[in-house]
Amino acid sequence: MGDKKVVVLGGGGVVGRTAVKDLAKSGTFSEVVVADKEVEKARRYLEGIPHLSFVKTDITELATLREVIKEADVVLNTVGPFYKFGPLLTREAIRAGVNYVDICDDYEATLEQLEMDEEARKKGVTVLTGMGSSPGVSNVVAKFCCQLLDQPEEIHIYHIHGGEPDEGPAVIYHRIHYMVGKIPMLREGKMVYFGFFSEEGEKEIEEVDFYDPIGVVKVYPYPHPETITLPRHIPGLKKVTNKGAVLPLEYYELLRNAVRMGLAEEKPLKVGEALVAPIDFLVSFILSKRKEYASRLPEPVGCLKIVVRGKKEGKRMEYRFATPSRGAGMGEGTAIPASVGTQMVARGEIEEKGVLPPEACVDPMRFFEAVRSREGMGGVRIIFEGVDEEGRVTSIPL
Repeated sequence: MGDKKVVVLGGGGVVGRTAVKDLAKSGTFSEVVVADKEVEKARRYLEGIPHLSFVKTDITELATLREVIKEADVVLNTVGPFYKFGPLLTREAIRAGVNYVDICDDYEATLEQLEMDEEARKKGVTVLTGMGSSPGVSNVVAKFCCQLLDQPEEIHIYHIHGGEPDEGPAVIYHRIHYMVGKIPMLREGKMVYFGFFSEEGEKEIEEVDFYDPIGVVKVYPYPHPETITLPRHIPGLKKVTNKGAVLPLEYYELLRNAVRMGLAEEKPLKVGEALVAPIDFLVSFILSKRKEYASRLPEPVGCLKIVVRGKKEGKRMEYRFATPSRGAGMGEGTAIPASVGTQMVARGEIEEKGVLPPEACVDPMRFFEAVRSREGMGGVRIIFEGVDEEGRVTSIPL
């Protein structure tokens, strides 16, 4: 048993509690602190797991937050939406001189975090941001595939999931946020931004084969951070895209149509004697319908797919990596990579200081080995293929 201490912010949530279980049995930490606003609920979820302690924590009460994290070796933050809390909690961790890992999936928040790089270096702090599925696994896989090419040119990231037993309001706020904001993509070596519902956004919709048991699904442009971080660390890229959706697709379309109608506005309206912001109503409405839609899937499913294209020995080459899963969804797909990244930081396997996306500091092979051995990932199939210039497909062992 190691002698490290980790604090998991949001440790009772869907992603947080899965990460807590993995951290507790990792052998890296002597103490895993579950910090959550709903601490009794977290305690019920995690009852009987050794090495845990619980502390009621409202992350917006900074005095309490600082007391909770001050003696940790590393903080894992799973509290979203990250456009709201990511930079705030990163800043507090750096101020406390504590290493920090999160699953930030909002590019604006990532840009704010990257601006804290110099401050983190001065404090000797490692900030590993976006260490989930997408971003997270996607960054590490993209880096690995690019290392196999002489000149990587394109990275395309696709993700799909659904059927999980729970989904919190932060996830819905995140989806709404990207539908009303700008989406970054790298085209012809230049960053472009467009709206989700714009003509450009509509043109980016495509159908992608996520393999069995999911099959072909329509995906939409996402503003995840990979499109802005990968070009910074992999030179010569001409195109980077990120697209996804949520299953069943009717559930995703319900939110998409509601946002298109204007129900994402934040200015409160008077309803009877109460003031209600349309966006708050919309989040509650979507969550009220979630169980009905989620029941259309017999079990959680998901897939992260990365396609990397470029040149190798003067010829065109494409690599495809995919993780179709049955019985494992967003909780496992995001939490296990976050836990592995947290352990790598705590054990000193990531020595770099500053604010870093996964492709800047995570060793791909060490990461793959750690993730594959995890309980709860047994329902995940890993597909890795190479496609040569003549279209011949070859399965590649990892």
